[in-house]
Amino acid sequence: MEIYKNNEITITTIEEQDKNKVLKYFSENTFNCDYETGALRPTNGEFSHIMDVIISGDDENNILVLKKNNEVIGYESIFVSYDRLVIGHIAVDKMHRNNGYGELLTKIAILIAENDDRDVTLYCNHKNKYFSKLKLESTDNIHYIYKRQGIKTQTLPKLFVSVGEYKIRQEEKMKLEVEKFSNFMRQNKILKLMDI
Repeated sequence: MEIYKNNEITITTIEEQDKNKVLKYFSENTFNCDYETGALRPTNGEFSHIMDVIISGDDENNILVLKKNNEVIGYESIFVSYDRLVIGHIAVDKMHRNNGYGELLTKIAILIAENDDRDVTLYCNHKNKYFSKLKLESTDNIHYIYKRQGIKTQTLPKLFVSVGEYKIRQEEKMKLEVEKFSNFMRQNKILKLMDI
């Protein structure tokens, strides 16, 4: 899905044909994100699986892909957590850095968050030089880089469900997980052994 287009630059959601190039950037560790918050960096295999699930439409997360003249030159992973849009990491090809592309990806993420009434937070270290340069740090919570200002935009397509709908979906997922676990316990007679 196309999110943004201007001259030779396009930002889309990830598609099958983008996967290998995005994985290459991920593998090269070209994203401006260090994991000092204790967050674990996925392995290449885990990240490949994440992309497959997103592309199939079975995930509430997404990856924005930056293309110049239809060639993938960067990406930004984003996901929702109730009232927050979380930036996982950003990568821009070394040959295309210092042209404002990372900033453009982040600004698009902020617009998406605004459109969905969400704040923007980071999965990784908020003191990263890249985010400091964009003046997106916040002192009220170490993970928040942007508090929504109530600016709505109708020019961007909806990527995520509303905060209320997201909460309902998460509660339904949790009920299913509890039910699966309870069935497993009953089938294996563990509940009787534990006298529950």
